[in-house]
Amino acid sequence: MARHANDKNNFAIAGWLIAVIVIAILVVLGLLLYLFTGNDDNDGADTAAQETTQAAEETATDEPAASEDKDANQAPSSAESSAPASESAAPSTAAAAGAATPGAAESTLFLLDTSDQMAPYFDAAAGGVAAAADGVGGEDKAVSLWNYSSPISATATVGYRQNLGFTDGGETAGVVNNFGTGGVPQTRSAIVAAANNAADYVRESNAPARVVLVTTGTDDSLSDGDFAAQLADAKDRNVEISVVHLGDGEVDKALEDAADYFDKVDRPADGAAVTKAVSTAAGVK
Repeated sequence: MARHANDKNNFAIAGWLIAVIVIAILVVLGLLLYLFTGNDDNDGADTAAQETTQAAEETATDEPAASEDKDANQAPSSAESSAPASESAAPSTAAAAGAATPGAAESTLFLLDTSDQMAPYFDAAAGGVAAAADGVGGEDKAVSLWNYSSPISATATVGYRQNLGFTDGGETAGVVNNFGTGGVPQTRSAIVAAANNAADYVRESNAPARVVLVTTGTDDSLSDGDFAAQLADAKDRNVEISVVHLGDGEVDKALEDAADYFDKVDRPADGAAVTKAVSTAAGVK
């Protein structure tokens, strides 16, 4: 009997042990399942985080490019809007040239070239001087009249002549229209003498003066250096020099450079054109 009871207890112990082992296996399987499932979730989260970070970096990289494109598109507009302002602010060539035009009439010595070169245009030149002299006199300014060419008589020592001193200009038209022509234009010597005479008048009248030269060119032995120095001395004494060149004769560059105002009339036989040019040179409106 005792032996039969011992066999029963052994069977009971074996069943209990099997139950413990099964439970342990289930626990281990549960832990393993939990660990694998958690890693998958973490991997998914990490992948999502990486994708979000990459997208953010790409967006940040694209934004400067978009900004550069915007700036590039705006740049031409700025250039276009600023261009008209620059163009409008820049002075025109005509305006710059007009700044040298005599602004008002002053007491004026008219010096007229009466050389052979002036013969084809003499009527237009004489008419222009007469009209301008009348305009200067009308502004209550004094008028003087000289003519020049080269010595053409045995007794003449210089090529210029004073015909009228500084007066009201009323006699100018009658005198200028009686001039003849001959000789060559010794322009440099004549303009220096006339400018010095005008400077003497400035000293006496205490008022500025102007010499208006109407010429066809220069045939004179006075050197460039001597001419420039002598004319500058007279100009320094409040004398202005205006020059009107008629015709196709060679322009005296030294004279042009020394003049306060210089004009060239390409249609010297056109009385209206010459009158306008001489009047402008004299400051007559």
